[in-house]
Amino acid sequence: MINKNKKILFFLPMFLVLLFILLSPVILFATETAPPPPNGIIDASTCTNANGGCGFNDMITLVQNIMTFAFYIAAPIAVGMFTYAGVLYLTAGGKPGQIEKAHTIFLNVLIGFIIVLAAWLIVNTIANALLIDGSYLKVLK
Repeated sequence: MINKNKKILFFLPMFLVLLFILLSPVILFATETAPPPPNGIIDASTCTNANGGCGFNDMITLVQNIMTFAFYIAAPIAVGMFTYAGVLYLTAGGKPGQIEKAHTIFLNVLIGFIIVLAAWLIVNTIANALLIDGSYLKVLK
């Protein structure tokens, strides 16, 4: 019991210092003003159709925004899972089952993140090709 308390007293200050270092940029940059939230999934005030409604370009922009959002969600999840797998690997202590579990998590996260990156790249490339003024008319005719 006393040995466990010594470990806690040893690691707690180090954890707090690390936490402060990691959160300092968040605290410092929290003073910036955020842009106003859109009026829905796609902001109707920015629609480019001549009659005031949303058109083809706005739909492509929406798909591009959804994929960018998915990428921004997937990146921290992948980092967290890589960290979890790393902790499993480091604390395995020679247990083959735990090492195999860590390797499986590493591989699955890597494959999943590559799929997310490929999907984002494909959607972004197609969206940029279709959003050039007038070029989508050639594709649709």
